[in-house]
Amino acid sequence: MPSLRSTPCAERGGSILYDLESPAMRSPGVLSLSLTLLLAALSPAGRGQDGTGAIEGTIAWPGDLDPSHVVVYLEGDLDRGDPARVHVVQSGVQFTPSFVAFPMGGHIAFVNDEPREITHNVFSRSPAWSVDLGLFGPGSERESEFPSPGLVRVMCSIHRQMQMDVYVTPNRFFALPQGGRFRISGVPPGTHALRGWSANNRLKSARADAVVEAGKATRIDLVLESRSVR
Repeated sequence: MPSLRSTPCAERGGSILYDLESPAMRSPGVLSLSLTLLLAALSPAGRGQDGTGAIEGTIAWPGDLDPSHVVVYLEGDLDRGDPARVHVVQSGVQFTPSFVAFPMGGHIAFVNDEPREITHNVFSRSPAWSVDLGLFGPGSERESEFPSPGLVRVMCSIHRQMQMDVYVTPNRFFALPQGGRFRISGVPPGTHALRGWSANNRLKSARADAVVEAGKATRIDLVLESRSVR
């Protein structure tokens, strides 16, 4: 299984490359990890010369709400690509990175990298991944598959302040918007359901149908609307 370290990299599924000069990408706590975009971007498939198309556009939200992490992805049972394997480090009593996204079937290896004798745990009660990996000390790691799509909130039972989010997409066609802009390439022709999701539960997810033609980019603009507060 390919291995991918938690360093700024390209998004998979033919979506956007990270802007390594942006303040967000200089922060080790925020990045999405996947396996194949760099190869896809350099190949004919990544350039839409293999009979595929692209979806690009913007995603917006009310100015008074921080969307936190945002993922734009295609719904449906499409190609998942090779399973991702992501390393998440537990050090300084925190998870690094604090957010990752990859297609269902991917794995995370949680590594206890504390310089002192600090024991950690990894568990979640999220519907998409309800698991307890037990206790493990410095120099140890625990690995698990994430088989179902959706949001997974990962915590440490010993240190309640430790928390990270994992968003598992149903396939490899997804992107993390940069500056509110996104692009997903290598998309098979046809009509696809495009979903925009935010970690801020005060924002609704957005959905739109995208008609993709071979060799062309379809423009879609999404808006995350605020939930009514009662």
